[in-house]
Amino acid sequence: MNTRHYPYWPRKRPYELPIPVTNLAHNLAVTAQRYPDHPAIVYYDTPLPFARIAREVEALAGWLEHRAGVTRGDRVILFMQNSPQFAIAYYAILRANAVVVPLNPMLVADELKTYVEDSGARVAIVGQELAPKLQPYAPQPLGTLLVAAYSDYVERETQLPLPPAVAAEPRNAPTPPGPPLPPGVPPLPPELAPLGSVPSVAAMLDDAPPPAPPFA
Repeated sequence: MNTRHYPYWPRKRPYELPIPVTNLAHNLAVTAQRYPDHPAIVYYDTPLPFARIAREVEALAGWLEHRAGVTRGDRVILFMQNSPQFAIAYYAILRANAVVVPLNPMLVADELKTYVEDSGARVAIVGQELAPKLQPYAPQPLGTLLVAAYSDYVERETQLPLPPAVAAEPRNAPTPPGPPLPPGVPPLPPELAPLGSVPSVAAMLDDAPPPAPPFA
């Protein structure tokens, strides 16, 4: 280990930092317990408290595991603009013990093709304005696409100008949901909707089983 920086290191500070055995999803859960009503995100004047974000992360993580078949170490593509759904999906992928593959919304077709094929992902979470870019890869190699409409989280009136992608209402008609899942678990938030290999948003799940324990 290089020690040349030691003379300039802050006094009484360790030279090495231990690596925690938990991931970021655990940090979110702890923060939600400590500050449940504190806004985690304020999205165009709509406050979203930590408790709500944590609940929706748990629900989406359960959906990823039990509906989309995501297992530990799987890659999950995250392809959307800055939004509450991006944050929820990011933490949910980690909570499901999977690996986030964030893609730049400005990727062109050839670049996108490279990332999709090279990542080995079978599941993608995507903003509805970007979903057409991923349609050529469904149902193979992407067996499941989960589509989000950003406007679903603009729940209060705002004087802030909304970009077209944020102002757009959900575009697709619902289709029947999948098979029933065990009751008594949090529902997948209606701001995220599953999209199969057909270009239509599926009806929201009434429930989703809880995800496995972290690092299970």
